[in-house]
Amino acid sequence: MGKLTIFTIGFELGNDTTAINGMKNCATSAAHFYQASGTGIGDAFKSISTSIRKLRLTQ
Repeated sequence: MGKLTIFTIGFELGNDTTAINGMKNCATSAAHFYQASGTGIGDAFKSISTSIRKLRLTQ
């Protein structure tokens, strides 16, 4: 079985550090957590998509 990578997006969390830290802890690493608001969520999904494609090419 392969390695599982978990990405999380905290949408409209503002400065809620408890929620932000919780989302970071659920992700594979802090680098796999994205904080987004409004239309910025599209950028988060685009970044995740790029990361997944890179992972697929290197494995």
